[in-house]
Amino acid sequence: MIRTVIFSSVMFATAYLLYVMPVFILQSLFLGTAVFSTDALVPTLVAFVLLRLYLATSITNKLVKAFVYYGMGIGFLAVMILSSVLFVKGLTGMNGMIAGSGGLAILGSVTAYCVINANSLSVMKLTLASAKISRAANFAFISDVHVGSNPPRHLEKICQRLNTLEFDALLIGGDLFDSSDCKLEDIAALGALDTDIHFVTGNHEGYVKGFRGAAGAVSRTETSMCSKMLRHRCAAST
Repeated sequence: MIRTVIFSSVMFATAYLLYVMPVFILQSLFLGTAVFSTDALVPTLVAFVLLRLYLATSITNKLVKAFVYYGMGIGFLAVMILSSVLFVKGLTGMNGMIAGSGGLAILGSVTAYCVINANSLSVMKLTLASAKISRAANFAFISDVHVGSNPPRHLEKICQRLNTLEFDALLIGGDLFDSSDCKLEDIAALGALDTDIHFVTGNHEGYVKGFRGAAGAVSRTETSMCSKMLRHRCAAST
């Protein structure tokens, strides 16, 4: 009960801060209206219901999914940028139209940069030395692929890049899956890799309906699995 209340409270605050407050900040910048208003209650409740529905029921509706994921990302940027612009406007007495237009321009530019950067792949090389390591080994590590919120093509691009590298095994550090809008076929690109794969679940696997079975398709009770297992049904891991 307490856990549900805390979770719902966090979701309600998230709904207001990320989905509603940026709109009221914009209205304040352009029209000089109050940022905090009881008028925010209804849209906050609507956003809260959609968030709760998506996270609690694993609904796969594409519009709801887009509202949740894109809304959270853009909303986070919006509340940070627009609240900063509002603060500067209050200090300097800047014209509201100029401040609002400038805030929107900054928000649009930062959002575009984030989208481009999120779709760009880069490789970082790290060397770890320890007296406990008896022989040298090369590992490739990926995480937060978010199959479900991202299309299968995203994982395919990652695997294409992995094929250009030399490594002994692939490590997947969680959040491979992200929503119930995903199928086993969406990770087929991993099955084409000629390497062992070590996989652990992250918190986002919990958003997948029946996620234990989905995780079992990628992991075994052993610490590693053969890539061929990705092309077949695997027993659920425990």
